[in-house]
Amino acid sequence: MQIPYTQPREPRILKLLKFLLPGVRSYVEDLKTVDELTGLYKLRYFNEQLAVRFAEASSYRANNHRRARILVPDLSLLFGDLDRFHDFNRNNGQQAGHEALSRIGYVIRRNKRVNDVAGRLGGEEIGVLLPYTEYDEAMVAAKRFRQLVEEEMQGNVTISFGVATYSPQDTGIVSALELHDLAEKAMISAKDSGRNSVRGMYDMA
Repeated sequence: MQIPYTQPREPRILKLLKFLLPGVRSYVEDLKTVDELTGLYKLRYFNEQLAVRFAEASSYRANNHRRARILVPDLSLLFGDLDRFHDFNRNNGQQAGHEALSRIGYVIRRNKRVNDVAGRLGGEEIGVLLPYTEYDEAMVAAKRFRQLVEEEMQGNVTISFGVATYSPQDTGIVSALELHDLAEKAMISAKDSGRNSVRGMYDMA
């Protein structure tokens, strides 16, 4: 008598592992790219995105055709630095500093647009990459972020922003690094003007 073949049952633990594996992979990828304290992207990933977005924007200048002239993809960068944050840590303790960074990271994440890229660039440095955003719009965004941070922290921690914008119609900026440096210099200018303020690349002239 021939015994009918039956497919062996898959062990429950194997089914569970198959169900959990995609989530585990996603979590591992997040550990590589996302700063655990702020929830913002880590510096390496942020810089990669800056390079990619700059290349995309600059390609419109190279492709001089009618469609490119209609879709002008300005790329703006906000470079923020928390004001006197070392003093805040010294006076309130490291745990309070961590909590402040976590709250500020949440404010940035919650109020940025879907396509914006927000990252932690250093200990207390925050960058926000704004694709398809002109200079004036970027200045408005930076001022809004500055105000939101001040309100969230009730003035105990503030932030200064520098703003720089690359436009395919303007050949003044030739690299992502130059865009980054201009935004950082504008941030330093904001610090020099009294902190808790916003300065743009054209304010330094």
